[in-house]
Amino acid sequence: MRSEFYNATQKQSANKGIRLGDDIIVRISVNNPSSLEVSNLALNLKMPSGWELINPRMYETSVSDPNENFTYQDFKDDRVYTFFDLKAGGLQVFTFKAKAAFIGDFYMPAVTCEHMYDGNIYARTETGRIKIEK
Repeated sequence: MRSEFYNATQKQSANKGIRLGDDIIVRISVNNPSSLEVSNLALNLKMPSGWELINPRMYETSVSDPNENFTYQDFKDDRVYTFFDLKAGGLQVFTFKAKAAFIGDFYMPAVTCEHMYDGNIYARTETGRIKIEK
């Protein structure tokens, strides 16, 4: 699993130089290196406290996309849960939008992906810090 953050406002990596009001694109890639399909996966993306998660159901005009690659998504104020299946040797890429909403130095939580019924199947990214400047 891999997480990438891109500052759409400044057109650069979002790990440094984030300013208040910048638009952030979060891209999560999950791959299945095994030769078996894995179903019932749950991806949990938590936002740093200084970022506001943009819920596409509130801001987009279309209700559903026929190319959606997940079973269900549940947007909360500070996180989004994505439930999906992953084919053998497959790769799923999920893209989310956020906005730098508060100035400060914030904790960047890990992104996790795990099988809902088998605790032996899981992945996790590193944690870190995100600084938002004026």
